[in-house]
Amino acid sequence: MPYVHVQLIEGRDDETKRKIGLAITEALGTYANAPAETCSIVFQDFNANHWMSGGQTIADKRKAK
Repeated sequence: MPYVHVQLIEGRDDETKRKIGLAITEALGTYANAPAETCSIVFQDFNANHWMSGGQTIADKRKAK
C-alpha cells in the first residue's frame, strides 16, 4: 500500500493537485505494480514564509527575483 506525502508551497488549486495525484497514482501502478485503490496521496501546503532553502525563505527568494 504505497503512501506518498507531497509537500508544496501554497498556491496550487485543487484541480492541479488532482492532476498531480492522478499522475503519481499512474506512476505507482506502472513502476511499482500497485493497484490505484491501494495508493494514498496526501498534499500538505506550506506558506512561503514557513519554508526555507539555502538559509532563505521561499518568499524572500521570490522577492529577490
